[in-house]
Amino acid sequence: MTGFETIKKSRLFQDFLRNEIVNGTYRPGDRLPSIRVLARQYNLSTITVNSVLLNLMTEGLLYSEQ
Repeated sequence: MTGFETIKKSRLFQDFLRNEIVNGTYRPGDRLPSIRVLARQYNLSTITVNSVLLNLMTEGLLYSEQ
């Protein structure tokens, strides 16, 4: 897979997940599936999923609890 394909898949997943949040599929306080589950479900690497989640946290759409 070339770098551009990885960027495209990452961007598509980020847009998809953002829409899921904005449209109410995931509401405030809901837990998302784990990074591994999301990676398997959407055929992505865990690194890609983690990067997308961090980007959405930066946008203020997600937060992480330890």
